[in-house]
Amino acid sequence: MDELVVLSTFANPKTISGFQIWEYSASAPQLRISQPTNVPPVPSAPKLNSSQCHMWNCFDYSRCSNLTVYVYPYNPSDSSISPKYLSILNAISSSPYITTDPTQACILIPNVDTLDRDVRSNRYLRNANERLQALPHWNGGLNHLVWVLYSGTYPHYDEEVDLDLGKAILAKASMGVDTYRTGFDISLPLFLKEDEAAASGKAAQDEDWPGAYISDPALLAIRETKWAEAANTTKSLLVGFKGTHYWAGKGSEVRSALHLYHNGNDSIIVTNCPPHLRKHSRCKADTALFDSYDYDSVLTTSTFSLCPRGRRLGSYRFLESLRAGSIPVLLGDGYIPPFGEWIDWTKAAVTIPESRLDMMLPTLRSFSTKQTYAMRRQTRFFYEMYFSSNAQIARTTLEVLRSRLFPRPEVMAEWNRYPGIHHLPADSSPFLRDRKQPRGYTAVITSSTRTVDNLRTLLPAIGIAKGLRAVFILLLDAVASPLPTFQHLSVPLYITTAHNDLNNRFYPFDQLEGDAILSLNDTVSLTKKDIELAYSVWLHNQNRLVGFEGAAHIWDETGRKWVYRDRDLEGWTSMVLTNAVMFHRDYAEMYTKVMPDSIRDVVDLHAYEGCQDIAMNFLVAHANGGKEPIVLNNSRIST
Repeated sequence: MDELVVLSTFANPKTISGFQIWEYSASAPQLRISQPTNVPPVPSAPKLNSSQCHMWNCFDYSRCSNLTVYVYPYNPSDSSISPKYLSILNAISSSPYITTDPTQACILIPNVDTLDRDVRSNRYLRNANERLQALPHWNGGLNHLVWVLYSGTYPHYDEEVDLDLGKAILAKASMGVDTYRTGFDISLPLFLKEDEAAASGKAAQDEDWPGAYISDPALLAIRETKWAEAANTTKSLLVGFKGTHYWAGKGSEVRSALHLYHNGNDSIIVTNCPPHLRKHSRCKADTALFDSYDYDSVLTTSTFSLCPRGRRLGSYRFLESLRAGSIPVLLGDGYIPPFGEWIDWTKAAVTIPESRLDMMLPTLRSFSTKQTYAMRRQTRFFYEMYFSSNAQIARTTLEVLRSRLFPRPEVMAEWNRYPGIHHLPADSSPFLRDRKQPRGYTAVITSSTRTVDNLRTLLPAIGIAKGLRAVFILLLDAVASPLPTFQHLSVPLYITTAHNDLNNRFYPFDQLEGDAILSLNDTVSLTKKDIELAYSVWLHNQNRLVGFEGAAHIWDETGRKWVYRDRDLEGWTSMVLTNAVMFHRDYAEMYTKVMPDSIRDVVDLHAYEGCQDIAMNFLVAHANGGKEPIVLNNSRIST
């Protein structure tokens, strides 16, 4: 390839994601993209009972070459649309799957608020059924997604939604096995904004939702911070619950027996009578005990949190438990957990049959500390990725459909491990990307004006190593002098300048080729043999970091703090330096797009203090379940 002489003679750069990138390779061959052939619509199926619906007989796959979603036009100020449903419509409207052409949509979302189908509620829309049928593309509900949180009413609270759904998919909370159409419907959690609950006047005894007692935004912010902190702390209680005692009706079988398992030590389970019965003599003792415990304190200090059914199968405590890092204990026979089609709740929740309440405490005590830690970690992961807001729940619902319509071998694993299904492109599977891209790696070399001459010796060793697909030089400052001449390269070479931010060494540039990244400082001294060894080891450990210099995080007993050390390790390492490390390119995506901005801000603020090493090592360990990095020789390779 042609030699590179000075920056001023480079070809016209392309500006991509804020970076100016110059390419020094032969032009890539043009891609030929064939136009998709129009598939004729599938003839309408014979009329059938909606309870018999499955994807194969109530869904038109011919509309779904991709997941595209159409939201019927809506007015945000329409009083018939509740704040909850408005948040759902807004979230879907801003999703990458949205289309404005209903004829090209795979999924259609009604602008009719059907969330509350309790006829006693002031949010019950009496003409909802007529409005659904009048939608211009309803077509018997085909490929439509209808949302319901509350069904049935006092005293029976049955599953009747009072809607003629036809062939529509139902996304509903409190799903039970008797009405759930497996592989067709979608089970939702009960969710409700706390300030909205307080304003709506919904009776606490109906849904038993303690959040309804807090409406002040400042207090809500304090609660959220407290619960987030509690998710990562050691729990002093085995199990906790504070809620309403039902004397009769749906849910009373379990609720009336819960107080028997309160011991005042590691099991805090207290119940109170509904407001209209609290003056009854039988309730006075319960009320005194109930008032002696703070709800937030019980929840945030409990390893396990009881989630008994309310009047309906679902419970608001389910999401509250996840948010506080407490393991939900599901007490509701036949309950379909939220997004249970893809989320493996055995990793984050415990189910106790209602008839075996007597085995609840022995069962919970049988879990080891290691097991409960892993489950608590998973509860927080599920909450942050899938349930952290109404909008996130709406987006997760779309991902359920995407995974169902376009299944991949690893889709179940993707849902249940970091970074979760939201952060993966539709055609991606972590650490299996080589099926889509050629094997090999791109060398990303961090350099500067002061050290750029080191590339004269580093590039020849890299350029002849097996597996190399491209070289990407990241200059962390402006180039004031001519670059050295680069020889012995037979692969594409890219050069970009960037702000002096070490986060950029992990940026997922579009020009990266292959399934791995070899991240290097230009000050390291490596041979062709070193690089090929690293690649060979990485091929068998694609979810781990493979590097040459070790580091460690060590507890300083004197200072009572964790310290980072990259020298005098005495043979023990827990991290690997990123001055010469190979990792899967998906970790670059996670570092840039998934990891919190606050961590990258610290790396930028404390450049050259090892923060980038800590951030990448902890990110990878978080993603792969705590597997340690591989250090090949642990000798100093920096000049």
